[in-house]
Amino acid sequence: NQPNHGGDTALSYAAWNGQATILASLLEKGAKPNPPNHEGRTALINASINGHLQCVHLLLDTGANANARTLDNRTALSAAVWNGHVAVAQALLEAKANVNATQRDGGTPLLDAAWNGNAVMVTLLLKYGADARRSSSTGITPLEAATRRGHLRVVDILTAKKGRAS
Repeated sequence: NQPNHGGDTALSYAAWNGQATILASLLEKGAKPNPPNHEGRTALINASINGHLQCVHLLLDTGANANARTLDNRTALSAAVWNGHVAVAQALLEAKANVNATQRDGGTPLLDAAWNGNAVMVTLLLKYGADARRSSSTGITPLEAATRRGHLRVVDILTAKKGRAS
């Protein structure tokens, strides 16, 4: 659990690099899953950024906080969504990650998925109760983001969910 100058531990490096066997060994030996580094990133957020599903499961099974936040208010779910890791997002949602968690700019995982045109992710987030009407601090909604970026499939999903275009 001894952090380096940036606050990272061996556990956070194992999570970042997808080294599930090392991660499991460190957890068995008492490594704590929730300490953040100096940017607020936990081992779970690191694993989620890089789509390391096995590491995500190990961390969640040993008490990692699915709703921990970085200094800019990003969560493991927002990291998984931004990077397109659908299976990781599913695991986090099953672990009760907040589907509507807002980032510093007021954006949500759904807004990120819509911006990136990830129709599978948008569908998953809506299934878990994402608020399609929530806007960022600059007033951009998921529908507007998908429209601006030309993501027709996402526009269709969001307008079907809302029942109308707006």
